[in-house]
Amino acid sequence: MIVVKIGGSLYESEALPRWLTMLAELSTDIVIVAGGGPFADQVRAASKRWPLSEVAAHDMAILAMQQFAFLMQDLEPRLRISNDVRQGQGARLWAPSQMLLEEAQFDDDCLERSWQTTSDTIAAWLAREIGATRLCLIKSKKLEDNIITNWEKKDLVDNNFSKTVATLKAPINLYHALDVDVFARDCAMQWQSND
Repeated sequence: MIVVKIGGSLYESEALPRWLTMLAELSTDIVIVAGGGPFADQVRAASKRWPLSEVAAHDMAILAMQQFAFLMQDLEPRLRISNDVRQGQGARLWAPSQMLLEEAQFDDDCLERSWQTTSDTIAAWLAREIGATRLCLIKSKKLEDNIITNWEKKDLVDNNFSKTVATLKAPINLYHALDVDVFARDCAMQWQSND
């Protein structure tokens, strides 16, 4: 099973529908984790307007991830929404609220309930929890290296990401938003035989 985190910044990208179509057509077991996109931006705006606690803002941002997942599902109806991603096959979109809010998974040190834990760390945590064979992050920023601490310094991922992936046994791949065909080729040629 591969966890693919689609960054919220892809909301503005014409490549988003191409990613969703390609993922729906792959014959690989894929769990898609949505970033917060403009929905998380509204939580940030609410935090500036009102004295929200870090916990409340974080929980609202998880719901923002879920809203983006529902948007993606409407763009590509072959992708289904799943609360329990361990169930089923093929590509599916994770609705994180049940697992993260209702089942209170925040005892884990990596899942601090604050703005320091974004959807990147949550995707890495999920990959670890479900025993994923690979974690892929899709970003709109160009990537210059594969050193995770540099990703944190350049704000490609949050500051809790490296702590979470330290216990992840799966490889991590980063792709630019325009690398749809590269991802599909990697998946078809490399991973299906290795994962």
